[in-house]
Parts: sequence; structure tokens; C-alpha cells
Amino acid sequence: MIENWVASISSLRNTALVVIASPVLPPPAIKVMSLLRPAVNALALPVALPPAINCRRKLNSSQILKQWTLTSNVSVCPRTVGGRLLEIGLRGCKARPKPLLTEFQRKRRLTGIREHSLWTIKDWEKVIFSDESQFCISGDQSSAYVRRRTHEEFSPQCLNPTVRYPTKVMVWGCMSSHGVGRLHIVSGTVKAMNYIEILQNKLLPTTRDLFGNQSWVFQDDNSPCHRAKVVQKWLKNHTVNKRN
Repeated sequence: MIENWVASISSLRNTALVVIASPVLPPPAIKVMSLLRPAVNALALPVALPPAINCRRKLNSSQILKQWTLTSNVSVCPRTVGGRLLEIGLRGCKARPKPLLTEFQRKRRLTGIREHSLWTIKDWEKVIFSDESQFCISGDQSSAYVRRRTHEEFSPQCLNPTVRYPTKVMVWGCMSSHGVGRLHIVSGTVKAMNYIEILQNKLLPTTRDLFGNQSWVFQDDNSPCHRAKVVQKWLKNHTVNKRN
């Protein structure tokens, strides 16, 4: 009878039953049943996973199993759940960081994409992009890889020194298909009047260097200080064509 069960299970799926394939003496029936139970449960799993996996991608195998158990009579281990997820193409990955957008911001971005969907390469070559970014200049906080032996875990040459309050600097820059522009080291927070000074001393000279007498389009990240009325007035007075 035991042999029939093994044959039927093996015919349904190539399940790893090595643990019962090579003993010299046949184990007791109770032990055989305990060994076969995980294989039987795995074969009995439905193809469809609980709906939670489609809308809550941050659940781990144990959390999915817990919800699955509440909605159906399933008795498996988290490892089996992880294997089934791999079978349908859902593997664990590190989530990509992206800015949090409101529904209004999403609609505005979609509208902007549709308005410029027919732009050609020549149209985009006229655009100069600008942005501010923060850089850490002391105490590298990023991950570092080293080659070490087991006992060298805390050797000085294998450590990545960090500081509690690293020195950071804010930099404004711009670029286009014609080249990169001039940089500006920002002191403190960028406010409307500071931004106008940057545009006057860095943006305009850069556009003269890159575009000459040709027309160009300005694109920033539309942060609050960029939308200030005094900034919009300055752009209008200097005939700056801004892409919304």
C-alpha cells in the first residue's frame, strides 16, 4: 500500500522523496506517513494564491501563509509558499525608492506627458534641465564591499567608517544634450530670491554657452520655491520659455 502511494505521488510531480527511497529496512507506516505528508500537501496546493499577494506585495511568505490559512484549509510551511511564488514569477526583490506622489501630481504628470508625446528628438535637444541635489562629502554612508577572511571582520582595512552627522552640501546644476552647465553651491535652504540669483548667475550664462542665439526651453522640478510669483515674474521678464 505504501509503495502505491509513493508511485501515485511521483507520477503527479517529481517530488523529492530521497529520504524514503534508500533505507535498508522499510520504516514503520507512521513514519512513512509523516514523511509523505509535506509532499501530499504540496501537491494539493491550489494554483491561485490568496488575493492579498496581488495588492500587498510587501508581505513575506509567513504573512501570506497566515492569511491563506484563514481563508482556506491549507497546511504547508512558509518555504512551500515561497516556492509557489517563485513558480508564478514572484521573487523577492528590494523595493526601488521613488518620490511619493499625490493623485493630483500623478494627473499633472500624465497630462504633461500627453502634451509632449509628439515631440521629436530635435525638440528635446532644446530643453535644458535643472535640479538640486545633496551630496555627502564626509563619512560615506553607502554600502561598501570588501574581500576579507572570516577572522578579519573587524580589521581596520575591512571596515567602512561612518560618522553620526556627516557633512553634506547642496548643489544646483543644469544640463542639456549640448553639454553640462555651471554648478552652484547652495548655502542653506533654497528660497525664491536665492533661486533667482542662481538663474541669473548660472542658468543664463550656461544657455549662452550651450545654445548661443538659438531658442531653448527651461525645465526645473517645480518645487515650491520655483513656483513663487517673484520667480515666475523674473522668468517672464527675461523671456524664459519654461516647460510645465
